[in-house]
Amino acid sequence: MITPGKSSRRRRRGFALIDVIVGGVMIGIGVTAMITITSRALTSQTEGEQILVASWLADELLNMVLVEGPDQYPKIHDTIGWFEEPFANFEYEVDIQDQGPRQPFRVIAYIRWPKMRGMREIAVETLIAKLERDDISVPDFQRGYVWRRPQAIRFIESILLGLPIPGIFLFKDDESKLLVLDGQQRLKTLRAFVRGILNERPFRLTKVNERFNNVTYDELAPSDRRKFNDTVIHATIIEQLEPDDDQSSVFYIFERLNTGATLLRPQEIRTAIFGGPFDELLNELNTFEDWRALIGNRSMYSKDKELILRFLAFYSSSAQYASPMKKFLNKFMSTHKDLELMGADKFGSKFKETISYARETLGDNVFRTGTAFNAAMFEALIVGLARRLDRGQTMDSARVVDAYQQLKSDPEFENAIRFATARPDHVQKRLELATAAFSEIE
Repeated sequence: MITPGKSSRRRRRGFALIDVIVGGVMIGIGVTAMITITSRALTSQTEGEQILVASWLADELLNMVLVEGPDQYPKIHDTIGWFEEPFANFEYEVDIQDQGPRQPFRVIAYIRWPKMRGMREIAVETLIAKLERDDISVPDFQRGYVWRRPQAIRFIESILLGLPIPGIFLFKDDESKLLVLDGQQRLKTLRAFVRGILNERPFRLTKVNERFNNVTYDELAPSDRRKFNDTVIHATIIEQLEPDDDQSSVFYIFERLNTGATLLRPQEIRTAIFGGPFDELLNELNTFEDWRALIGNRSMYSKDKELILRFLAFYSSSAQYASPMKKFLNKFMSTHKDLELMGADKFGSKFKETISYARETLGDNVFRTGTAFNAAMFEALIVGLARRLDRGQTMDSARVVDAYQQLKSDPEFENAIRFATARPDHVQKRLELATAAFSEIE
């Protein structure tokens, strides 16, 4: 999500790596009639990668105009300005033309850059050394090595023949280590060739150019080995400098790059970017027996883990909530990733106490509407109960059950847990109603 600035020179967050890209849209009354993106022809591989990422920004700008409305957008946002870090060199311009009564608006988004920052050319030998030292790492949860041997061989042959190869995307964390956002199959193939082992078998080139056929890395001619080692790969290194209290830009870039056969879900991406003591605590709490009884089978995509994060975030920081939900959870997890502001004991004990009480008093289906687990209802009920338990007084179980039943039948509560559940007014309404329902019980 691109946050509008307040002045024509204000920096604002974005995800553009682009020389010039133009996006156009014709907007009728609530209807998109046409969307097009055009760009200058680019010849270099580096610029080609830049324009790929740049198209994301054009899409974001046009979507903002669609959401706000072409007549309202200029009243709310700047139409000319600069992006915030990590892409502070990039300029945007949104041109909105009213073509008259009963005619669609014409909207054009321009994005320009003077020179790409964050691009590096890293030699293969250097990349492999960084991999061996763990200066470059692949998140544990990402899919394993999936390339078939012929794919790996063709990739190595392309390097030896001097053919262009795709670049990689890396994220520099606050310890200056590099996390692979895109390109792990290529990097693992490079390392496997140098090591001489691929999938526990010797890595020997076969059915390739006669010069390299049936050889391993160690058997390459010295000149070919030097050429391989000195080949440079374009690396886009993402480092968010501002705002420094979360890694929201990195999250959205990771999400955009996440186009492989096994798509990563939001909580899996958070694990990659915000991994640490807090993430380890979430993993531990996700095995809690009462929680497993309430939530059911483990989620393949860490949705159950994300629900625990939602409880802790709303219990601790509900007043700070603003949509989208992803950004709110990103910021909370980033802020607490080292558990320095609130220890594991406080987070963990509050979650376990409240979950156990909910299960014992209201049963295993407490957070379900029909047979489905309702995340919005869970979030509201668990926060409401936790706030009441903070007072430390024993509650009459029968009154808790009665308050729960009345809350579920409240039309306002039902609306807030069923429709537009991430809207700030719906979030605050269900939290307010759940808190009030349990607050007076003695």
